[in-house]
Amino acid sequence: MEQEIEAICQEVKEFADRLIQKVGEDEELGKLYKGTQVFLSPVKKNPQILFLGINPGAGYFNNNHEPVYKFGPQEQMEYVSEEYALSDDWKYVFGYGCYKDRPEKENLHRPDILENACKTNCFFFATKDSADLKKLIRLSGKYFGNELVEKSKDWTRRIVRFLEPEIIICEGKQAFEYFENFFRPEVEIVDNGDDYKFAKLGNSTVLMFSRRVDSRFKDIDTVVDRIADFL
Repeated sequence: MEQEIEAICQEVKEFADRLIQKVGEDEELGKLYKGTQVFLSPVKKNPQILFLGINPGAGYFNNNHEPVYKFGPQEQMEYVSEEYALSDDWKYVFGYGCYKDRPEKENLHRPDILENACKTNCFFFATKDSADLKKLIRLSGKYFGNELVEKSKDWTRRIVRFLEPEIIICEGKQAFEYFENFFRPEVEIVDNGDDYKFAKLGNSTVLMFSRRVDSRFKDIDTVVDRIADFL
């Protein structure tokens, strides 16, 4: 593991240990916290795509009945190895075939891009949903002030700077808003639509796709077309 990534993961673990201590003492905080995970993929320099979400969800917690504690890069890209609504959609987009109710339409025919992509989040602390993340941030402020947000901002910036991805895909409006806030004023907005955004961060292209219903893209063919424009 590269030294910078190793250092970030160690810092996350140290803060998570402090947070876990408070989780054990604060019942309300304990109900919100579902673990900590930094990466959902292997890590490599200059990936063609970096997926950036808001924070890990409660999938691991629900399936294993215990919090997730994964502080380093993973052996395989989760969108390839796991099956759930969003991973199925990304498989479809990059050419793993038709999933569930998706009609057989044109895709990117580039499963290799998904296999070699990186995936992380703006915050590494797992909760049921983004509303619970906001509650977790607020409650953690009693013990750590604004440290959780400021550290998350620093870690995200360092990861993006280290990886230098060609394309950053922000998975939804909130993810893009956090990303823009973390990198302000360096993000240059080119197309500021409601359901689709295109921006630049240095040499990286930044895309945002929204319009998800039950975690599925409502207009997945537009997602395919938009990404194709930048490959």
